[in-house]
Amino acid sequence: MAKEETFADGAQLLRRGEKNDAMYVIVSGNVELSSVSAAGWDATLGVLGPGEVCGATSALDGSPSTVTAQAFFGDVRVLALQQQEVTRLVRLYPEIGLGLLRASLVRVRTLEEMMMRIDS
Repeated sequence: MAKEETFADGAQLLRRGEKNDAMYVIVSGNVELSSVSAAGWDATLGVLGPGEVCGATSALDGSPSTVTAQAFFGDVRVLALQQQEVTRLVRLYPEIGLGLLRASLVRVRTLEEMMMRIDS
């Protein structure tokens, strides 16, 4: 169901503004999430490690990625699941969907806290 892939240090798993039909589960290594602000400056949103997921939103709804995700401080090994496989897994195992939702909510909460600090 999943395909193992390796991304060299600095290689991009996701590109902001581009559609991506795969969700990546990080097996080893780190992935930096970054984006560009409305003012045009690059910002690191966080670093993901083993067991964490990136690309779920765009893989599930087909929308362009809102972040760039790239291998950070070395190679990254991932399990790549295509959109139809992610959908099938969520249907078969609803707890996976709940886990993805919880992970997304943690990221939303983190971004909200960052925005509150900027306004202060």
